[in-house]
Amino acid sequence: MKTQTKNLIIITAVAAIAITTIIAAVLIFSGGNETAEIAQALLDLGEQYLLELDYEQALVQFLRVIEIEPMNARAYIGAAEAYMGLGDTDNAIAILEKGYEQTSDSEIRRMLDELTFVPEPEPEPELESELTPEPEPEPEPEPEPEPEPETPTMSGTHEIMQFGGYDWRILDIQDGKALIISDKILENRAYHNELVDITWADSDLRAYLNGEFYNSFSATDRAKIAEVTNTNPDNQWYGTPGGADTQDRIFLLSLEEVVKYFGDSGQLANRSVGWGIDDQYRENRIASRVDAYYNYYEIGGRQYGSLWRLRSPGNRSNRATFVDSIGNVIADGTGFGISTDGGVRPALWITLD
Repeated sequence: MKTQTKNLIIITAVAAIAITTIIAAVLIFSGGNETAEIAQALLDLGEQYLLELDYEQALVQFLRVIEIEPMNARAYIGAAEAYMGLGDTDNAIAILEKGYEQTSDSEIRRMLDELTFVPEPEPEPELESELTPEPEPEPEPEPEPEPEPETPTMSGTHEIMQFGGYDWRILDIQDGKALIISDKILENRAYHNELVDITWADSDLRAYLNGEFYNSFSATDRAKIAEVTNTNPDNQWYGTPGGADTQDRIFLLSLEEVVKYFGDSGQLANRSVGWGIDDQYRENRIASRVDAYYNYYEIGGRQYGSLWRLRSPGNRSNRATFVDSIGNVIADGTGFGISTDGGVRPALWITLD
């Protein structure tokens, strides 16, 4: 018992030091009056701890954000993910209920519904009556079946093909070339190795994909990878510069491309959620790692995926956009700075035989 208490004190002390350090740093640079900046710094730290699977520390940060900003929906979602990582479903439900009461956020509602869903029990089979059965009435003519609702569709075939030892999804075919993206997240990497203002053109991740990763393919496969010109638009919601056009052999999808190829609900052009895109195409965008190591939790027997990066900038030039573990497109890049490790799904145009 004494050992457990001591460990709890140590954990609490470390968390307090981390929080104090962050708050002090933010106060120094913000003049001590920007509560939102403090909450943002803690939110970033919490999501970093989630990436590292340190659920206890992640929970500390998210709960602190909730104290500072009770209307911060992503803090409640992060806290619920941390509780699920700790195997504490009851508290995950409780924090989501509190969050929905405070914010009426649709994503919190969806997570809460999935956690609290209880399937109806199957009816017990009726015992056959020993009495002489009455004659069955003439069957009524069956009504015309109603047309089934349309399933959300994606651009491209999304068929799986093999290339260079990986599985790839076909997103588009043009002029004898196919645009493909890795079916799973191949690895985790920082967008850039320093937390500085950067665009795709000058990022370390672009240099890695077009250098070391490209060279990992055989000479025969490299000859099939086409060099293309990628445009890098400014962030449509925040105006953050996207940078110069780039000549790439291997790249990440942009905000515009992930919407084009995984389903366009119109939310990118007509902003409806403050932080990103949460629509009927969300499940199309869920991806897991090759080793499945960074999948956070399971709900109702369904495995959720991991974060994967896009090349477009977030709400600042030191943030990159991404797709989160449940398929939402995070257009502001919140909690996922340039120097933070994130999932990589390379994309490329390949010449078809």
